[in-house]
Amino acid sequence: MDGDLKLACEAVIQLYARAATQPIQAFMTTLDAPHLDSATYKDNSTSGGERKDGKVPLPSRSAALSVERDFRAALEKEVPEMKRRLGLFLSSPPDSAAASALQDQQSMVEAGSGTVAVLLGHIQERTVDAYVAFRKAVEFLPAEENSTQQDQNFMAPDAIRAMFRDLH
Repeated sequence: MDGDLKLACEAVIQLYARAATQPIQAFMTTLDAPHLDSATYKDNSTSGGERKDGKVPLPSRSAALSVERDFRAALEKEVPEMKRRLGLFLSSPPDSAAASALQDQQSMVEAGSGTVAVLLGHIQERTVDAYVAFRKAVEFLPAEENSTQQDQNFMAPDAIRAMFRDLH
């Protein structure tokens, strides 16, 4: 039974971390595509802007900043919902008045808060790990010409942790 519980917890952690990091994961997938520099891109494109050889231009740092904004918005949406759902599924009514306890969702969330907090801690770390990988990948992206944006516009991992904690 312990093994099954561990697998179930791992599945929950993976599911919620994936939901929170979806914008980052989508961006990271674009980095796996065949790339070339933008000058070559213009020389070998068809009339619709698509390349004959299937290669795409490397994403820009400003595109990465946009992804980070989407990531923050996803956290603001997903983290409170994670806490609510986990609390509903992981809490148990303290007495035989199960029917009345089920009607009060807030008390259900609070009743399972120990387990919820443990799972949210693991989800938070998976989320931060994905963000750190994103930041490292962005370091290798070429800066746009005439761009004044710098890496200081990206959040530090500790800021992501603080944001995560503040949301739950």
